[in-house]
Amino acid sequence: MSELPRILLGGLAPLAIAYSLGALCFGTLALPRVVLLAAGTAIESTLLFLLLLAGRATPSVFAAFAILAMAPLLWLRPRRPADPPARPLNRSWRVLFIAIFAAYGVLYLVEALAPEVEFDGFTYHLGLPAEYARLGGFPDRVGFFEMLPHGMEMLFTLAFAIGRHPAAKLCHFAYLAATPPLLLAIARRLGLAATAGWAAAAFYVCAPVVGLAGTSVHNDAPLVLFTLTAGYLLLRWRQEGDSRYLWPAGLVAGFCYATKLPGLLVPALGVGLVLLQGRWKPVLAVAAPAAAAIAPWMLRAAVLTGNPFAPLLNRWFPNPWFHISAEQDLVRRFSGFSGFTYWNAPLELALGGRLEGIFGPLLLFTPLALLSLRYRSGRWILAAAGLLSAPWFLNHGARFLMPAMSLGWLALALALPRPGLWAAVAFHAVASWPQVIPFYAQPGTWQFKEFPWRAALRLEPEDNYLRRVMPEYRVAELLNQTPPGSRTFCLTGTPRAYTDRPFLEFWHSAEADRLMDALRAGGMNREPLFNLRAEWPEQDLRALRFRLPQGRPAEWCIHEVELYDGERRLPASRGWTLDAWPNPWETPAALDGNRATRWRTWEPMRRGMYFEVNFNRPTAVTGALLVSPTPIYHVPVEFHGLGRDGRWHLLSVESSGQQRVQEDLRRPAIRALRRAGFRYILAPDGPDDAGPLGAAMAGHLFEWRLSEVASREGLRLFRIP
Repeated sequence: MSELPRILLGGLAPLAIAYSLGALCFGTLALPRVVLLAAGTAIESTLLFLLLLAGRATPSVFAAFAILAMAPLLWLRPRRPADPPARPLNRSWRVLFIAIFAAYGVLYLVEALAPEVEFDGFTYHLGLPAEYARLGGFPDRVGFFEMLPHGMEMLFTLAFAIGRHPAAKLCHFAYLAATPPLLLAIARRLGLAATAGWAAAAFYVCAPVVGLAGTSVHNDAPLVLFTLTAGYLLLRWRQEGDSRYLWPAGLVAGFCYATKLPGLLVPALGVGLVLLQGRWKPVLAVAAPAAAAIAPWMLRAAVLTGNPFAPLLNRWFPNPWFHISAEQDLVRRFSGFSGFTYWNAPLELALGGRLEGIFGPLLLFTPLALLSLRYRSGRWILAAAGLLSAPWFLNHGARFLMPAMSLGWLALALALPRPGLWAAVAFHAVASWPQVIPFYAQPGTWQFKEFPWRAALRLEPEDNYLRRVMPEYRVAELLNQTPPGSRTFCLTGTPRAYTDRPFLEFWHSAEADRLMDALRAGGMNREPLFNLRAEWPEQDLRALRFRLPQGRPAEWCIHEVELYDGERRLPASRGWTLDAWPNPWETPAALDGNRATRWRTWEPMRRGMYFEVNFNRPTAVTGALLVSPTPIYHVPVEFHGLGRDGRWHLLSVESSGQQRVQEDLRRPAIRALRRAGFRYILAPDGPDDAGPLGAAMAGHLFEWRLSEVASREGLRLFRIP
């Protein structure tokens, strides 16, 4: 089969399966086809999840699954939707909407068929499905992106297995294309004029950030569709009193969480709406299917990490896979875009480039939507939009406002008089066109790079297009030069979708944090180290504990623990057990004989934090030495011993130490990486991020004990001997 037909088959097959399953389960409810598609997507995703969990996601199994799932289409005839009929549009409106949807439809379809070049797409939204399809199951790895719920990525896996990257993009784009009909159905249900529904659909589809997110492999456009689907079904339930609508409403609402973490708000709002009616029995009809859609991802995270909400909420559920400080840094980065304030938020969301996308100049006129408060339907729409905007206050990226704006546009369309609405639609369509955006948007605003029709039709080879448009592709090309199966530690973002080599990025997990910490200790960190020594009369101890009697706004860390019996250093025994609070999982780093590695609290010092060594039998100990920077913070450390009587005794309190001569920790840092199973390091060598560290390696290969394998445009690949 030639490439383009295979792409089309791969993109359409998951959609046909989803529609078939939706029609099979809910076809008797007279629902719009897009609602059946959304409900069927939740079912299909769960079934594909089980296949991947069992490691049985092979091409033959995928083929059998597709045939069985689409078989109902041969005899099923879902009932026609029971929505009020739409009033016909006059000629001027028809011409306007035909022109807009035709122009943007062609633009978006071409973008969807082109290879994936957006960062979130090629790193994990498509990178992980590519790996799932290659392995036939989930990888044996715990990382930040791996632990996120991947409801839509299950469909992308099937699409990728058939038609590779563009097939997954096409599948994803279909959920953007399905949203306008759903907005029209909601408008009809609310008794709005046809022009309001069509205008809201045009406002939404033309918004630049929506087009970008909907034609690359993200999950924001599907989240909007599922959110609106849940709202539509709950609206039907309120209007008709038929509790059968609550089951698909709960299922799709729960799948919002499976699609994107902030989607957990949707089932919460759904349950809350039902409770407001004063009836408890229907709550189960919403909550049970919602829980069924949520459970696979929470259970998987809980089994693998002990935290059902991994990779977040690690303070509530401490685990060895993710550090609290890394999570806090990530939250600060997402909620603290450079130059952002709530006062300039409207301007940034409309015209600026700081919030990863814009909605266009029309956003500045959305306060006019408040005029819709004079209508009952307008009050409901604005209330729902306000509630759905809550996730944006945690992550200020423009994409997080897409569910709220889909309804905000509907309120604006309801508020404007017809002549003003016609002008607003035309203005928004023109202002949002890619060639017009540079005239008002800030430089660096996220927007389409070009109109890649040759790449979409496969007239331009994929490699040529990616090298020309996507700078990160060179990372994949360097990685592909490593031997198959060899692990690489990457100090830069990596396009997982375009490589099959195993690698670990520098921040994705606790292991990555530890290894990056060791490299920084070798090449960049010049923090002074001290010998913090304590001595006491010889006595037999069952355990030794180092404890902080007070806190400080800095981390506590121990590079090495040395125990003594007189002048003799006690060798670490395999029979010893280590404990600590917090972070008991990384205690071995303090007794591994490597100064580049260390045990860290990964959070500020608090009173009562401790590090403990438990001996397998009473052991004569007369002193201990901690290699640590703690003395620079003037925090004392208590040395406690557990005697034969089973009671803890204070042996010494030390607050100052002797500063150590600065050591060269470059080779010890590389030994730590090799011990962890890595044979290559891929690093940038520029002035930003980890670039200075990469440059330090490149300039002192012998000192690091590295050899340079290849380099390309600011990137270097090193081999660890």
